[in-house]
Amino acid sequence: KKRLADLHAWATQFAPQMIESLNASDLPPEEKKQKLEKLEVEFNEKMRTFELLSSDAFDLAPKEGNIMEAKKLKNEVRNLHATMNAINNTIQNNAQMINQDLNHWQEYQSQVNEIKPWVEDAPKSLSIEDYQPTVYNDALQYHDNIEAYKQQCQKKIAKLSTIAQIGEEIQSNEFLPNDMEFYQAKWKKVYDNANVLSGKLGNLINNWQHYNDQVQHLEEWIDESNNHLNEFEKKMPCIGFG
Repeated sequence: KKRLADLHAWATQFAPQMIESLNASDLPPEEKKQKLEKLEVEFNEKMRTFELLSSDAFDLAPKEGNIMEAKKLKNEVRNLHATMNAINNTIQNNAQMINQDLNHWQEYQSQVNEIKPWVEDAPKSLSIEDYQPTVYNDALQYHDNIEAYKQQCQKKIAKLSTIAQIGEEIQSNEFLPNDMEFYQAKWKKVYDNANVLSGKLGNLINNWQHYNDQVQHLEEWIDESNNHLNEFEKKMPCIGFG
């Protein structure tokens, strides 16, 4: 009876506390996995003990002589069996969630390690003042480079968003650092700066093109005027101005 009482105390007091610790949202999945494995080992030991005790209890009950006491002992065993089954179901449910979280967490860490070479290397700012093109074609090339850089930024922002999504799939994720939010904001700012620079450079190129067009029109007008003047000079002797 004492061993049965000890097992009842474990099932109703200690086991719930251990299960509750598995649900701590600020605990990384690795630590939860360790706690889970420890609980599973302990539960299996307690279950083997219960099976032995329940067998002994049903063998001893008829020998007790006291029918009421025997009936009470059987009820205690049945109730404890139900409690142990409930604990087992809870452990299995927690195991499924913890294993899923652990898989997501390992994927999250792998993705973070993959992006570390570039994620912290974002330039602080880009400015039109950093580059003053003196040749039109150089301006076009620089604008193309900025547009390509914007595409790179978009890909990196999308990658960061994917990693953040993996983090959100972890059911208990309060332990996660705030790195993704920081990096997303950082690269969003880089992209915005590049977009502003692209716009300014695009305006410069448009104005430069307009200027070139005007110069070309002016040169064509000058050439045309010179041609007319030359023709006029050739005709001057014929009309009495020579």
